[in-house]
Amino acid sequence: MMPLLLALHALALALAALGVVPAGGPPIFYAFLLPFSLTHAAGRFGARRAALLFGATFAVTLAAELFGTNVGLFGARYAYAPAAWAPLPGGFILAAVPCMWFMMMYPSYVVARLMVGRRAHAAIAVVGALVMTAWDVVLDPTAVAAGLWRWSGGTPSLLDIPLENYLAWFVGSVPTIALYSVVDRDDEPTLHPVAAYGAVALYYAATSAPGVGLAALAAMGAPAALAVARALARRAPRPAVLRLAPEWAGPPAPGDVGRLRRADFLRHPVKNHFVNSLHVVVAHGERYMIANIRRVRARLRSPELGRQADWFVAQEASHAAEHRRFSAQLARLGYDVGRLDRLCRFAGQRLLPRVLGARLNMAVTVAIEHWTACVAEIVLRDRLLADLDPAARRLVEWHCFEELEHRAVAFDVWRDVCGSYLVRLAGMAIGVQLIALLSLYGLVSFLAQDRQLLSWRAWREGLRFFYLREALVVRTLPRALALARPGFHPTAGFC
Repeated sequence: MMPLLLALHALALALAALGVVPAGGPPIFYAFLLPFSLTHAAGRFGARRAALLFGATFAVTLAAELFGTNVGLFGARYAYAPAAWAPLPGGFILAAVPCMWFMMMYPSYVVARLMVGRRAHAAIAVVGALVMTAWDVVLDPTAVAAGLWRWSGGTPSLLDIPLENYLAWFVGSVPTIALYSVVDRDDEPTLHPVAAYGAVALYYAATSAPGVGLAALAAMGAPAALAVARALARRAPRPAVLRLAPEWAGPPAPGDVGRLRRADFLRHPVKNHFVNSLHVVVAHGERYMIANIRRVRARLRSPELGRQADWFVAQEASHAAEHRRFSAQLARLGYDVGRLDRLCRFAGQRLLPRVLGARLNMAVTVAIEHWTACVAEIVLRDRLLADLDPAARRLVEWHCFEELEHRAVAFDVWRDVCGSYLVRLAGMAIGVQLIALLSLYGLVSFLAQDRQLLSWRAWREGLRFFYLREALVVRTLPRALALARPGFHPTAGFC
């Protein structure tokens, strides 16, 4: 029953997107989502508990609706336009809106549960409330444009909807989703509700104004993708033992790098140019991290940690030199590496050191090192670069191996001089996104220079490498986010 209802839900959204089912007026294209959520919740919680949760959600939402339309939500009021809901009766609105809350509250709970990964009620409640509010970031501007309701008062914010509205959604969702978590069982839910939530995000991304469409992808699509990635990573078989290879002992000889030609990169353009972008990005990243370690070196209280920090600096300096040598060969082959080089230099030598303090820069260093170690372990264990030219592959694999050797040094240094959990989270948010954006920019730049950006062969290779077969992004992201765990340490298990 659940797969059938999910398929009907996706079909209704697709027909609405194509204009077959009317998308304006009452949101009848949601018709199958409520029975799907009720059916899945009954299978998950049991029929009695699912009914109680539906009743609790209905009661909370109805109270919020009555309060918001008659008194206001933190100073902002809204009013429904019954004519826009025709031919449905006016009383239908007060019954329909609480049902709509449950139909999305339950998928939001499942997304949060899979993102958090365990029954941590407070974390699930906060994350789930954010996921639920993300739907309203898309829903409210669309409904206001369709004339279903209108706002008065409040503080205009995202997409011209009062900020008080989003605050009310978050405040109302936290206790409701916490109740879902309390009555749930220990085993993980299936991915069906995540698919239902993601289908809604795709519908709004395809049919809404550009601003709302981007909000749908960012605010709704990202949590759904992360929930899937974390669930698949936990269900994957335990990784094989990392077996050392002799070629990881050192970088390739200069002559081997000098023999590379552009044609060598075209056999596997996405893998090669992802690696080529990393040569430029990582060289500046190493310089940035060395500067941060040196900035706090004198404050380290442990002589042993000081020696490890010096070893870290020496290894990273060696890596940076080899990556610069490889980047010089790319320039000799006619690739324009200057733009990416200047962008990385600006970020690592001017922007971050000037804007962030020493503690936050050190936290960014920890995030970059952890992300690199996660990628390194996956690349080495599964030999993801085995089909590249030996000279290109050996440099990356040697670097990956040495990253695993000192994977905990930056974290230990940061913990010794700072240790703030909130600073660590801020550093993770900045570091992971910065590396991802710079690497993506480099990849796109190199592919464009080889006229591979619109190549179906390159797109197929990229989908397989990053998301499907090798699934580097899908497998790395949940491991990289382990840095957010309060008790995290790089040596405690696999990334």
